Amino acid sequence: MRAVITPGRRIAVGLLLGGVATAQWGFQVQAGASAPPPQIESSMTFDAGRAVTVMHDSQSGATWTFDGQSWLQQQPANAPPARRFASMAFDLIRNVTVLYGGRGGISPTFPALDETWLWDGTDWQQAFPANTPRGREGHAMAFDLARARLVLYGGRAAAGIPQASDETWEFDGLDWQQMTPPSSPGRLEQHAMCYDIARGTVVLYGGVDPAGLGSLLLGTWTYDGSSWAQTVLPLEPAPRIHARMVQDTRRAVAVLVGGYEPTTGVIFNDTWEWNGIWRQVPGAVGGVSPPRYEPMVAFDDLRGRLVMFGGRTANNAMLAETWEYGAQYRTFGSGCAGTAGIPRLIGSARPRFGTVGANTVSNLAAGANLAIFVTGLSNMTSPLGSLPRLLTPFGLPNCRLYVSPDLFQVVPATAGVGNWTWSVPNNLALFGASFFQQVACLDPGVNAAGLTVSNALAATIGW
Repeated sequence: MRAVITPGRRIAVGLLLGGVATAQWGFQVQAGASAPPPQIESSMTFDAGRAVTVMHDSQSGATWTFDGQSWLQQQPANAPPARRFASMAFDLIRNVTVLYGGRGGISPTFPALDETWLWDGTDWQQAFPANTPRGREGHAMAFDLARARLVLYGGRAAAGIPQASDETWEFDGLDWQQMTPPSSPGRLEQHAMCYDIARGTVVLYGGVDPAGLGSLLLGTWTYDGSSWAQTVLPLEPAPRIHARMVQDTRRAVAVLVGGYEPTTGVIFNDTWEWNGIWRQVPGAVGGVSPPRYEPMVAFDDLRGRLVMFGGRTANNAMLAETWEYGAQYRTFGSGCAGTAGIPRLIGSARPRFGTVGANTVSNLAAGANLAIFVTGLSNMTSPLGSLPRLLTPFGLPNCRLYVSPDLFQVVPATAGVGNWTWSVPNNLALFGASFFQQVACLDPGVNAAGLTVSNALAATIGW
């Protein structure tokens, strides 16, 4: 694309993005040096009381939290021992995370644990309710906000017993109670479940009956506190196990991620959304790379992001990657110093559909009345060659170009700050589309070119 200089405050970046391939998930997050080790079969949820994602490590029993910037291993005085295929949900009314069950070891001879643990953000406390589900692994839990109850469905007593449960249990913060709905999805394990806030029901998808010749569950099931009801729709995800489903509370949709087809060995690398009907999220590239199942997924209510960690690949490798889903920014690279320091570029308003996105550059030279925002579709190649590219031959010593210079915009600057805004198209075909940006800053006399450059920024369009 020919570079053009456009005065004014907004540009239609959607034109630049026309025809670009898109991905369903955005950037792999560089989540600090102290990220958890590779994970599968662990439990994770969002702790709305502390505004962090909390994860219980299936391998070591460690407790980890993620604040959107970095992971931190907590040091509670008490903690549940390591366990596989447990389930965890946040009780918004009582402000605690509830963990139940899980298998206490790798061997199939290990029974499922009949333990209820509560996390208050500082320490774990084991609860001893009078009634319990009697031990489960491979079950699913969700917090029913309308009825202030945690709902548990399915699972099995031990890996070596090919008999899953068709029981529905509820936990009110003090005791478990077995419910007797007139219908249910049947005996099931390794299904995905979350609360559907818009319809006031728990929604369940996927799973398998291990005693029914490995038959996979068909259709979508919802639970309103009285009964389970099946919905069969013309368009829905392929049957699967080990998928994850969480509620996006910002948009009131349930998001289903990935999973595994046990008879074919296919790992699904797709993303679906449920709002009473299913819709596959567009994206020509797919989900994450490499595809995985058994990841941990939670929705960060504070930041409006789905957070994914870990998972298992086709070659049985365990991963230690953090991914996020939806509109987001990521900064990378480093700028070069000018007379007012190193220019700093940040995303100040995420590129959400139908809104105004914004990026801000600061530390401009005193008296600078404009900044040049450079936008490109690549951070790997450019007309000048591969990226990043040293700009010393152009009179900018120790400065680097990080983005392909496909589009230029001159933006007014005041008091060392320039703001770039643009109208984000309300076009779902652009979901997951990414672009890259860097700023050239006027700074006469600082070098032969009279310019410095900022760090770079990568942006992904979404909700």
